[in-house]
Amino acid sequence: MVIACSALALALPPLFHCMYSHYANNKSLATGAAICSFGFGAIFWNALMTMLINPDNTVPDIETIDPNFNFFTNEISLRVPRATNVMYFGSGILFFLGALLISNNPEYHDD
Repeated sequence: MVIACSALALALPPLFHCMYSHYANNKSLATGAAICSFGFGAIFWNALMTMLINPDNTVPDIETIDPNFNFFTNEISLRVPRATNVMYFGSGILFFLGALLISNNPEYHDD
């Protein structure tokens, strides 16, 4: 949790600075767009992970009290590591592209 919060704290100031340089008169709109992008990202990754891990939308069987019981079949459980790798590599590629494409507005002067 500490690592995630630290990464967020390091990532947001450059994002806000660049957004403010493009929307100097609408800083609240820029802040809202940046914060909403986290929600849209969560919706996208949730749909992608569901598609990769449980494409047939198998319903879990939870009517047992056996401690060694798996909610899903072994086939679905074996898809989790691959889906996690897809998420890591996809996020890495998107972060790298974002780092390459982020820019300040050349006409903006920070007063």
